[in-house]
Amino acid sequence: PDHDRQRCDGGMSGKSSTLVDFRTTEAYTYVSVDLTKVYGGKCDENVRQFVHVQPDFFVVYDRVGAKEAEWTKRWLLHTQNEPVADGRGFRADSRGGRLFCETLLPEDAKLEKIGGPGREFWSGGRNWPLEESWEQARRAECARIGRGPYWGEWRIEVVPGAARKEDRFLHVLTAASTNCAHGVAARLIRTAERDGVVLTLPDGREARVEFNRTGPVAAEVTVGER
Repeated sequence: PDHDRQRCDGGMSGKSSTLVDFRTTEAYTYVSVDLTKVYGGKCDENVRQFVHVQPDFFVVYDRVGAKEAEWTKRWLLHTQNEPVADGRGFRADSRGGRLFCETLLPEDAKLEKIGGPGREFWSGGRNWPLEESWEQARRAECARIGRGPYWGEWRIEVVPGAARKEDRFLHVLTAASTNCAHGVAARLIRTAERDGVVLTLPDGREARVEFNRTGPVAAEVTVGER
């Protein structure tokens, strides 16, 4: 069991991915990538679909099918500074900017905050600190250029509430300044064949994003006209 846990933690072991689709308009950009082979046989499917709704909103949909139901799936988002949890979402600040993230799927998801001194690179039951000489060299370089280092000392992990082979992860992110109090309003929509979200943009328009839950990897995006 310990061997299996270590073997399955993280999981990326290959470099082969496939661009499925890409399109861009004045209102949004959509891209989908098949990452199944990156996980070296641990997945029946691992597909990420990413929609950027101009100017500040992002929808991320992941179709993940593990070979074994007991292999825990974790959706990660790393932050430079400690995130602040808020129900099924969180926010994190850095250098005058603020990122909001809301979890819409899985509906039984559990969120955990990991990081801080001694837990910056926590995985598999222990911390994996940076190699000392590399860290010192990098810090010296950052001091020279007056920027960084940015290696994300915190992260949020989103984990399904029960063991199953297939899960769908749906997240909405908002990029803003630190004077912004909340992310974009998002409403989950689910039909017999699709998962999606309706965003109510600050100017009152709606953006509707729908993804095929199974079968062909595809998304339909509509953004109201100004």
